Amino acid sequence: MENRAPVPNLEAELARTRKLLAAGRHQEALLLVLKLLQQTLGNLRHRLITLNHELAREKEKMSAMSDENQTDYPALFKTGGRYYH
Repeated sequence: MENRAPVPNLEAELARTRKLLAAGRHQEALLLVLKLLQQTLGNLRHRLITLNHELAREKEKMSAMSDENQTDYPALFKTGGRYYH
């Protein structure tokens, strides 16, 4: 039940809803508002899922960069220290 259709001019549709309410056509107005809300929420859900995927990709990239830049510190400490007299 995913509805990703672009929401038509929201202000115009809300004005149409107000006219329907003023004319006493409450059920039609309610259906129109619910349809607009469903479309808006579907678009928001789609955008949030897309953002989540993009963030996961960025996290993987950052993790890979971190792994490349990680130095093997224990190997450096195994060589021992230098003593200067």
